[in-house]
Amino acid sequence: MGETKGPKLPVSEPAFGTMQMPRGAVFHEDHTMPAPISATVVPASGDAPATAPPAMPPELRYQYGDEIARGGMGRVVEATDTVLGRTVALKEALALDPEAIQRFHRETRITARLEHPSIVPVHDAGTSDTGAPFYVMRKISGRSLEELVGRAPELADRLALLPHIVAAANAIAHAHERGVVHRDIKPSNILAGELGETTVIDWGLAKAIGETDEVERCVQLVADCDPSAVELLGLAD
Repeated sequence: MGETKGPKLPVSEPAFGTMQMPRGAVFHEDHTMPAPISATVVPASGDAPATAPPAMPPELRYQYGDEIARGGMGRVVEATDTVLGRTVALKEALALDPEAIQRFHRETRITARLEHPSIVPVHDAGTSDTGAPFYVMRKISGRSLEELVGRAPELADRLALLPHIVAAANAIAHAHERGVVHRDIKPSNILAGELGETTVIDWGLAKAIGETDEVERCVQLVADCDPSAVELLGLAD
């Protein structure tokens, strides 16, 4: 069978896309090839549409369930992620004044900065249709170290809890490496799961190192008014 004749197209660099070649076409030693019958050209990334599809409203993606916990500034509820089909924990702010919202956003960013097996990961964040900011976490379960210590009167039972303390210490060390201080570490904020996992919870008071927050501003205000009061309250460095 003879070689297919036809115009030849020089190939100087790789082309993007796919080409349909004539039946029996062959490439030549001089790096030329027969002209294609048709070509499918993929547009450059710069030619892509400038707008993305609209995001799903949070109230449609997350279906609220039972309330898990509530504090003065926010609450945690069990929710269903309808997109991924999984149960998550959703924390939303209850106080909606500008200062409270700013604190909640800071908590969200700080928590999302941490990536450790013993720290709850942040999956998503946004604002609900009521204007309340929220963030979504993996739903965890377990008993607090405080409860477990209370149920372990014998020394051997308490020594068996040491791996949870070590895991919590490693999580806090990771946070320090990321420039974050927990500021509320205590047995009730360390959870032990049924499979032996350990989770450090409640990062609501955490702060980034070098960042001034409300507590420090209050201490500074007290110090400016009455320096002796700082020592009296045990707030001195």
